[in-house]
Amino acid sequence: MLIDHLNLNHFRIFEVVYRTKSMTAAAKELHMTQSGVSQHMKSLETMLEVKLFDRIKQRLLPTAEASLVYRHSTRGLQEMEQALIALKGGEAEIAGTVSVGMPLEFGQNVGLPTFAKFAAKYPKVRFKFVLGFSSSMMSMLMDGTLDLAFIDDIKHERRILTQKVYDEVLELCAGIDYLKKVGAPKNTKAYYESLDYIEYQEG
Repeated sequence: MLIDHLNLNHFRIFEVVYRTKSMTAAAKELHMTQSGVSQHMKSLETMLEVKLFDRIKQRLLPTAEASLVYRHSTRGLQEMEQALIALKGGEAEIAGTVSVGMPLEFGQNVGLPTFAKFAAKYPKVRFKFVLGFSSSMMSMLMDGTLDLAFIDDIKHERRILTQKVYDEVLELCAGIDYLKKVGAPKNTKAYYESLDYIEYQEG
C-alpha cells in the first residue's frame, strides 16, 4: 500500500512550502536548511509520482496536484493534532496571522464586521487586510501575499480553489428626470454601460 511508504514529516514540510510559496520562507519557519526542505519535496514528489510545484520567475507556484494534496493532507494533519490534544485532555487553540483580500465596498460593509466578530472570539488570530479589485487579488493569491480572498470575478486561475460564500445585491439609483431622458430601463449589458455614473471603474 502507498501509505506504507508515507513520511509524515514530508507532508508537514509540504504544508509550509505550499502556504508560504517559498523554500526559503519554509526553511526559516521550520528551522531547517533550504536544501533540506528541497530534498523533502523531491522525495515527496518521487513517492507520489507527481510534480507539486512549478518555478516561474523565481516564484514557486503549486500545481493542481499540489492543491489536491494540500487540501487533504492539511485536513489530516489537523485532525491528528486535535486527536492528540483530546488524548491529553486539552483544547486546540486557534492562533496565527491570516492575510485576507476583499473588494472595497464588500470589505467595509460585510468583511471587516464579520472578521471583527471572529477576532473577538479568537483573540490570538491576527488579520492583514487588503482592499482592492479582483484582478489584483488573483496575483497576490498566486504569489502567496494573500492566504485567501473574496472575489467578484468569475475568471480565475484554475489552481486557485473557489467556493461561493455570499450573494451581493447591487442597487442602481437614478432620478425620475434622468430616467425620462435615457428611456425605460432595459435588462441588457449595453443599456447599463450607456448610463452616466457618479463613479465608474472599468473591470
